[in-house]
Amino acid sequence: MRIKSLFEALFPTCEMTDYITLLTKAYSHALKVILGQKAIEESDAIVWNPKIRDEFIAWMRQNRRDEEYIKKCVSYLNRFVTEPIRTPEDVLKCFERCGSRNLCLALRALFNFYRDVKGYDADRIDKLKRAIPRIRSGVDEYVPTEERIIETFRVLRTAPLKYRVLWWLGLMGVRLKHGIRALNELDFSRAEDLGGFYYLKVGWNTGKKKCHVIVMPKFVYDMVMEFKASGEKLTKSAVDSFRKRRKSKGIDIEPISYVRKFAYNVMLQVGIPESLADYLNGRGPQTVGAKHYLEKKRQIITHYPKYMAYLEELRVKIET
Repeated sequence: MRIKSLFEALFPTCEMTDYITLLTKAYSHALKVILGQKAIEESDAIVWNPKIRDEFIAWMRQNRRDEEYIKKCVSYLNRFVTEPIRTPEDVLKCFERCGSRNLCLALRALFNFYRDVKGYDADRIDKLKRAIPRIRSGVDEYVPTEERIIETFRVLRTAPLKYRVLWWLGLMGVRLKHGIRALNELDFSRAEDLGGFYYLKVGWNTGKKKCHVIVMPKFVYDMVMEFKASGEKLTKSAVDSFRKRRKSKGIDIEPISYVRKFAYNVMLQVGIPESLADYLNGRGPQTVGAKHYLEKKRQIITHYPKYMAYLEELRVKIET
């Protein structure tokens, strides 16, 4: 009571609730002075442990993130977020052993998780995110020439069918991982014959890297069906080993990523609209509705014969 009386004597116009608030603020300030700000934020540290990892993965999947992207984020967080993060200085420490842009992306995702799921203060999270270094990924502007593509596919003529068909799918604009998955999982007998070329709706639209459709001339479709009839399966490790074996013998073939870049450029050169070339190469909007598929299908019927004619010419050059 003596404290209350003293307070009322010193601050006669203040209510008791104001007195309690003032004491609370004074106590908080004293702790900061005596123990340092880090002690106050001890319970609010951003940590990475098995429990958080499982929750983080579940949250990423709920947000329709690509499994490969999730795996990459988890890998970087496992290796480089080994101490609690409380301050911008702690963020910078994560980059002492790693200067990869992948760590930047992983940390941003983790901070967003703590804000959206754990309810951490948005201003504090933004302060931590601003401490993430800006690491720009290098832009690979290399596009193989037609001569290099011809050399690559001439080498592939003597390769097992599974590799030949995978590289030809690359010329259709299909990514390596999607080509492997398609050859292992999809029923290509569902493909529609649109008059000399085949159209298969795929619909893998989650994540940044998509595969909307696979469109291919008849000779590629026949190769695919022959592979499917063999009952074989493809793995990325087998594809990597195949390229390494060739390289050890002095035979360097263009990877599928560069084959796709070549295909994209040629599509534009022969007159396929850029938006359609993007679509065929798995680029474009996050979600694709039925109306969008129908409209793109009409464009494919109109424009794809231009690219198919080029592929037939390229095939002749490869085989001569």
